[in-house]
Amino acid sequence: MPDFRRPILISPRLGAVSTPIAELFERFNVYGEALNSATGGEINKLLILGSISDAAVSGNHDFVEYACVGKNPIFQFFRMLIRLRSYPGEKLCFIAGDIWLGGLQTLILKAVFSSRSIIQISIHGIPSFSSNLVIRPMKVFFFRYLLSHVHSIRFVSNALATSLFFANQLNDKHIFVAPVPLRIPEIFPKIKKSNDVAIVGRLHPERGIREATQILEPLITSEQIISIQILGDGPLLGEVQEWRSSLLRPDCVVLPGHVQNSLVSKKLLASRVLLSCAPEEGYGLALREALFCGTFVVARRNSGTQELHELYPQAVFLFDSQDQARKILERIIKNDYTQFDTQRIVEIQKALDKEALFKLAQSWIN
Repeated sequence: MPDFRRPILISPRLGAVSTPIAELFERFNVYGEALNSATGGEINKLLILGSISDAAVSGNHDFVEYACVGKNPIFQFFRMLIRLRSYPGEKLCFIAGDIWLGGLQTLILKAVFSSRSIIQISIHGIPSFSSNLVIRPMKVFFFRYLLSHVHSIRFVSNALATSLFFANQLNDKHIFVAPVPLRIPEIFPKIKKSNDVAIVGRLHPERGIREATQILEPLITSEQIISIQILGDGPLLGEVQEWRSSLLRPDCVVLPGHVQNSLVSKKLLASRVLLSCAPEEGYGLALREALFCGTFVVARRNSGTQELHELYPQAVFLFDSQDQARKILERIIKNDYTQFDTQRIVEIQKALDKEALFKLAQSWIN
């Protein structure tokens, strides 16, 4: 029996996650490696109980043990209980893969293993409570109840940690910030930056895509911007296509649709600047990835982008108005800003990731 608490990731909606499975398990493997290091090999793998089939998990994951528990929530729970029989008497840390179904299942597991288990949840963004007048109060009640029973809360950014409401329920909780570890290429190929502006993300009102088109249209009309690529799909795709068709130079806007995460870096390497108009930003994975590619970031000011700007002021520029955004874009396209040191940003990010992984592993096992 290990001296440490054994972490178990409860992820009943694993197949519904937008991140590709291969990339997700690559990240899980990094978590498992940190766990192995923190326990001196006494716990050498992170156990994940999820909804996708075992066959869907491909590749070598030396520090991950995965078990499929099916998709039916009731069957999932009983299969989890059967799997947990492998650890009689051990102290356990249940990690909720999401705050709704995952949170509910960890609460029930905590009740079953009450004397030897704790719960951890992760906050990756401001929780969505729905606009439905019936569903919203139910979700708010459940979230409050979940917060009152968790042992620790992991935030992926300082901005999220300071913005969460219900703060009066967090006084006795272990709260810490541990960002998602980023995929940082070891080698950055030299690619000519043939595109002026890139937009990456789901084409959804919450991502500010309408404001982005309003910012860009005058620059397209005046021919200050020659080429734009909008990487993503979503409910506003048709609206964006109509906007492109209405332009005097529609060919300058490229809409490849959804692009695999593994190919986003290649697209960003060819762009001078990434434009983000999201009113709220959590950790900003795409924004950070752009910086690794030597691509400037121009983003609407919010708590998440402010945090990124403070880390990398030479490469991240914030705006509060559309006119301000246009002026910043004009200056970048005219090469008025000195190109930033990409390698230095990579070094800083690697150090931040290493510290975050240590905190995360320690929160599980103690």
